[in-house]
Amino acid sequence: MNDATRSRQLLTLAGHVSMRVASIGLQAMLTLAIGWICAPAEFGELVIITAHAMVGATLCAGGALQGALRVAHLVAPGNAWEGPVIRLLIASALRRSLVGAALVAAAIWFNPDVSAWGVAAGTALTLAMTLASAASGFTIARGQAPANQAFELFLRLPVQAAGIAALYVTGHMSGPGLAAATAMAAAVHGVALLARMPVRACAHRRVPAAMGALLSRFITSASANAVLFTLLSSLEVLLGSRFVSAEEIAPLGIAGRIAGALAMLHGAIFDFHATSVARSLRGQTPAEVRRLTRIVSIGATMLTLATMLACEAAVALMPDNVPATYQMAVTPLWILLGARLVTGGLGPAPALLTLRGMHTRLAAVTCVGIAVEALLIVLLASDRGPIGLAIASGAGICAYAVMARVSARSILGQGPGAKPVP
Repeated sequence: MNDATRSRQLLTLAGHVSMRVASIGLQAMLTLAIGWICAPAEFGELVIITAHAMVGATLCAGGALQGALRVAHLVAPGNAWEGPVIRLLIASALRRSLVGAALVAAAIWFNPDVSAWGVAAGTALTLAMTLASAASGFTIARGQAPANQAFELFLRLPVQAAGIAALYVTGHMSGPGLAAATAMAAAVHGVALLARMPVRACAHRRVPAAMGALLSRFITSASANAVLFTLLSSLEVLLGSRFVSAEEIAPLGIAGRIAGALAMLHGAIFDFHATSVARSLRGQTPAEVRRLTRIVSIGATMLTLATMLACEAAVALMPDNVPATYQMAVTPLWILLGARLVTGGLGPAPALLTLRGMHTRLAAVTCVGIAVEALLIVLLASDRGPIGLAIASGAGICAYAVMARVSARSILGQGPGAKPVP
């Protein structure tokens, strides 16, 4: 590969990362704006609905990208099997979405802080998020990740913002209404991506049943790991909402969105080095893996510290008439940012386990984090409210990161199971 080609690839990757960072930032700002203009109960209901829908969508489409990547050579533009395999993947996602929507509807129905309209909005949001997530996965697997990011940045976010603005202007702001606006934006995003795919190509061809069954099992196993991580990331809302009111969940919507955006930015830093890390793992060069991991860790730590400084300035300049949701979110925010400082410093160990195919070990690590978080939620939620939930969430995330780092020692050429460097 010559220098000109390498430079073009780096510029393309940098442009993609820039769009992703912009998208993450705008999504966070949109959530913060909703929290500013909504009553705490309304915003809390939205947070509860969204958390349930996200788990449902992950259950349905969490393995869509991995499944599509598994057959990336078949879904690549121009391949004779492109149309049949894409049809198979879309049909699988749609079937799963019906199951996921039913499970989400049942789970939300028993939450006392969610109205009947909220149950309907949560069901619609699950279906829409599943469609968008699956379509995004298929698009990325076809080598069109920049197109997917552009659709999210210039289509999904504007549609969602327009829907929220319409609710605000007409005086119909509510948790279910906001969830419906989010569902509409996700559906538009998913349909727009699917419309670009050659689903009618080679209509006479059918994917062999054995291959379809094998691909379905792979998607199911990949979705299981994704669901576990989603549970870890949102258990303070899913389980915590059974112990505290929607008003007390609302501050976690603010603090969790900022901390979640920071975590996604950590992922963007890793993505910039992911190809080099994967090559080093294939080449069995632990020293190079350690070097790249250290670079990612330093970048994530510096980004976290910068975010903490920005939040400190924002809190110091916060006006006296700031909404109650923001006032109650300050302490949970510092707790969650502290947890992200720990996870950023420990490096991308979970990603290393994934790249090495250690899915069972990563699932066990995630289950440990979930158990720690669930136990602390039960012990702290009733007495400490949102602060107790933030402590539980931070502790679960830290336990997950520490266990993943310990489990990845052999990959980094450390620990008793490490292979000697040739």
